[in-house]
Amino acid sequence: MRLLSSIIVISVLVAPGAAAGVPAAFLAGPRIGVAGIAGDGPAHLLGGAAVHYVYLPGIRAEIAACRHASVSLKGVEVRAMPVTASAVLDLVPSVYAAGGFGLYATTFEWTGAASHKKTDRDFGWHLGSGFRIARESGPQILVDARYHWIDATRLDDPPQGVPSGRVEPDFWSAHLEVLFPLP
Repeated sequence: MRLLSSIIVISVLVAPGAAAGVPAAFLAGPRIGVAGIAGDGPAHLLGGAAVHYVYLPGIRAEIAACRHASVSLKGVEVRAMPVTASAVLDLVPSVYAAGGFGLYATTFEWTGAASHKKTDRDFGWHLGSGFRIARESGPQILVDARYHWIDATRLDDPPQGVPSGRVEPDFWSAHLEVLFPLP
């Protein structure tokens, strides 16, 4: 959390937009969507929030946090809560590319005769793109898809009947954001 706080403070203090005469602009709002573990299982819902900081026209920084619904992977319930920092670049006026890194808190939970819970906090990165519907003033609507790569997790000594070994928690996500300008 200290790392993300530092990124925000540094961004505000040394924003190139301010030096170029472009007023700083913060946008914030809710994020909803769906996500799925790569190649395994159905999609699940996610919800969270995002804050965007406009450096220059066409260049933004994004900090986002989401809470993913539980999904079953190899007989284990998995929940994720990523906190990510991204660079967002407009390719053309309505289409953008996004990429960045984040801290991914992933909880693995076994239930039944032998309950067990394990939470890993790993760094990962993501890439994606989307489109933005914006007006001169007022809210912006963003729709995008991203793929997230996370360090593999080892499930050592799981309860009987649950396979051990490496679990690849990589996932895809698709979001809808409604961002409102902040004063």
